[in-house]
Amino acid sequence: MRKYIFFTSFIIIISLLFCQNIVYGQNDIKSNNVPILVEIVKIKRVKNFFIIYAKKKEKNYQIISKKIKHSKRCNKISKGSSYKLLLVPYFKENDYTRYYITHVKVEGVLIPLDENYDRNLFFTDNLSGLCYLPPLGY
Repeated sequence: MRKYIFFTSFIIIISLLFCQNIVYGQNDIKSNNVPILVEIVKIKRVKNFFIIYAKKKEKNYQIISKKIKHSKRCNKISKGSSYKLLLVPYFKENDYTRYYITHVKVEGVLIPLDENYDRNLFFTDNLSGLCYLPPLGY
């Protein structure tokens, strides 16, 4: 009986650790350190985040940026315009769990994964809310 309880507890703990990586993401992911020029297709709000839909040729990107109030002097991004962004993926390239989940929880907010946008989220330091901050040295 003790072995059964121990084994069951072990399985539950391993499962919870696996689920935590799916829900909260993998923060150790590195970008390729090269900004890419993307065109903004659509901008959507989800609670205190912006979801920016962008594309570069056949590749689509779903980028999230936290809403922040700025002065009127910021360089605000707009639909149809192109910007250089240094993108950091939420999921690793070979992490296929992204194809089995529909939302990712970021700071307590569920962000939907769009199947037309590679089912991955990207972060960037080149956006602060909807204000564009050009990459340094590029």
